[in-house]
Amino acid sequence: MAEKPMDAGRLVRAGSSIDILLERDDLKNSIRVLKAMIYEVEGNRIVISQTSPPLTKSHIGNTVSATYLVRSEGKATRYGFSARIAEFVRDYEMTSGERVTVPVLQVQGAPEPMNIRLHFRVRPRSDSGISLSCGGKKVNLLDISLGGVGFSHGDIKSFKAGESVRLQLNVDEKRFHLEARVVRVWLSEPSPGSPYLQFVTAKFLTLERDLEHALGRKIMMIQRQMLADGILKT
Repeated sequence: MAEKPMDAGRLVRAGSSIDILLERDDLKNSIRVLKAMIYEVEGNRIVISQTSPPLTKSHIGNTVSATYLVRSEGKATRYGFSARIAEFVRDYEMTSGERVTVPVLQVQGAPEPMNIRLHFRVRPRSDSGISLSCGGKKVNLLDISLGGVGFSHGDIKSFKAGESVRLQLNVDEKRFHLEARVVRVWLSEPSPGSPYLQFVTAKFLTLERDLEHALGRKIMMIQRQMLADGILKT
């Protein structure tokens, strides 16, 4: 049975290491993995060391994935949960007596087994069985991960960074509806005879379990194909 968010401390403990996954807001097939140590766990509040590379106050309010390894019977299983960067605490006293500024995570999801590779963006081919629509109109799907999506369109509608949008994602003919927040927009360079394209990256705000499983399986299939084609390195 999945653990409640406030029970995350059963699996994460002070003194253990943790990885914070920050999804990039551009169209690169990568994520940022920030290393940290856990200083304190109290309910669904986790105090961690400053990460490397460091988090800044501009990250406050951002939702991240926190992952860690649990060893049992000689095997290591990676778990992860959703968390919000809640605040930075100044003058946090270490056991050594040193006072430092540290980030605080607010746990938002129950710990579950996690595969970091699923958070990497993949670029689906036209025959991959996955497509995206917005406002009832199909858009050009550029890349996708469990955290967000990149697409382009030539419609009159112009998206704006920060706005929420309603998307329809089709995975093997099954339709899913979800909310996303636009992170970044930019226009293609104009050229004679070619309509302009607006490029959009968006972060998923909701991801129902059925969609998460279907999309996760599809991402793994695309990754295997990319590995076979030599596009993705192991």
